Amino acid sequence: MLPNHGDFLVRQEQYQDLLREAEKERLIQAAELRRSGKWGLPRQTANWLGTYVVKWGLKLQANRSTSPTCCGDCCLVELKVNVSM
Repeated sequence: MLPNHGDFLVRQEQYQDLLREAEKERLIQAAELRRSGKWGLPRQTANWLGTYVVKWGLKLQANRSTSPTCCGDCCLVELKVNVSM
């Protein structure tokens, strides 16, 4: 038996309801983490790691002996990192 269009629409609406409920729960959990103060350490760790990776990438680019294989200036981007630790 093939499902009809009405069944499809009902299932699609149920799926959308589940997605909204999951997003609401995620937001509630994030708010509870921020309120409890446990949010700071993961954020600080992510900030440190991101800064470290960017600095490492800049060093690798500076030490690179060959030029880019593309047309030239299109790949060169100046990145300024402001680190206050």
